[in-house]
Amino acid sequence: DLSEADITGAIIKWTNLQTANLEKSILIGANLEGVNLQDAALSNAILKNAILWYADLKRANFFRANLENASINYAELQSANFCEANLKNTFFLQTDLQKTNFQSANLQRSDLSGANLQGANLAKSNLQGANFQGANLNEVNFEESIFRNVTIDKNNVSELPFIILEKYEKTFVVV
Repeated sequence: DLSEADITGAIIKWTNLQTANLEKSILIGANLEGVNLQDAALSNAILKNAILWYADLKRANFFRANLENASINYAELQSANFCEANLKNTFFLQTDLQKTNFQSANLQRSDLSGANLQGANLAKSNLQGANFQGANLNEVNFEESIFRNVTIDKNNVSELPFIILEKYEKTFVVV
């Protein structure tokens, strides 16, 4: 049980931490490259500036976690929970985010280039300045999201609900 542990700056690469309890733990600047955190509990954890490249985070629970400025590139996050998480300036390049829950999350200026968001829930999320270039946005729930100054492929504009288009289309950066 690593709940409430302070492991700031730790280097824990390619380790199996499946189902680990890291709730309320402090992992600021930690290098967790390739770590298996499937089904792990990370609610209220602080992972600012953490590196999670190639990590397996399927079904991990990041409820209200702080991952500001984290780098979660090339990771597996299917069905993970980021409800109410701080993901400001976080990188999710080429990451599999299918059916991931981002409801009420802060994704301001996050980069989701090339990410697979099919079936993800982004309802009530702050997406200001987010980059969705090359992302798969099929069946994504954007209900009541803040969608200002978002970068999106012209081919993906048709995937957006009409209410988003009507309210924010003039602020899009279409590429």
